[in-house]
Amino acid sequence: MNLDTLFLVLFFLNVVIISLYFPDRITRTYRGALEKYPPTEFPKLYVGWPIEDWYQFLTRYRRITLAIAALGLVIVGALSFLGLPEPRSTIVIFCAFVVAQSGCNAWRVKMAQKSLAALQMDDISTHTAELRPRTVFACLSTPYKIAVVVSVLVCCYFLAQLAIHLSLGKALTMAVITLAISGLCVFNANKVVRGDVEIMQAMLPQSRNTLITRAVMTAADTIVRLNLFISVVAFFGATGNWHLLPAIISGAVLANTSYEFFRELQIRGEDFFDMDRFRASSTAGLLR
Repeated sequence: MNLDTLFLVLFFLNVVIISLYFPDRITRTYRGALEKYPPTEFPKLYVGWPIEDWYQFLTRYRRITLAIAALGLVIVGALSFLGLPEPRSTIVIFCAFVVAQSGCNAWRVKMAQKSLAALQMDDISTHTAELRPRTVFACLSTPYKIAVVVSVLVCCYFLAQLAIHLSLGKALTMAVITLAISGLCVFNANKVVRGDVEIMQAMLPQSRNTLITRAVMTAADTIVRLNLFISVVAFFGATGNWHLLPAIISGAVLANTSYEFFRELQIRGEDFFDMDRFRASSTAGLLR
């Protein structure tokens, strides 16, 4: 199998797995939760966002993912028929498709967070006194601290090699992208650590620490994977092996996104919320 064929196979798998398989799993998981906790028994779960809006949102999400999948299949078919352009153009085409996939997923997460924010009801104690301001770094375990530092040093080394052997501009661009994404990860994790996320007010007190740990580990994990990915790209760029990058990038995106979706599917609402607090006749969780 040559590199062009490998890239097309990985591109096709990205379309099928990321735009078809996982969105279907996510949709079925959401619908299962709606059926398990109907508004007749758990009306407080649907404050500000009725169940009809949930179903409409899920239908719209599936239609968008199907449209993106159709676009991806057309691109793969066209590239198979016409042949791949030079490596940089191939990477641009693939990354543009990934941006469309990521944008759809970001919209889904944002809408889900919007609905969960409504769980911060007037009759539920916010427990703000329990949310002590801390920093992301203070919450990070030593192995994760070491992993982040090592990955940053490795990334800096290979970016320096890229600047020396190929292009300072490309190295700086990749450095800025890495810093921007890493900064966003730290910013989002810090909001959770400081208790600035609205949905935390409706969570079980003991679950807040679980959410904080998960958020900090996710941020560190993402930063490490990002630094290693940038290091690999910089290495092949510095050595002049740009023709390898389309297959490497498409494979890395497939593995990383599949991992993120799989991890999301392991999360259950009952792990973080006392669902009885949202029953029609429940008085649990009232101001105490």
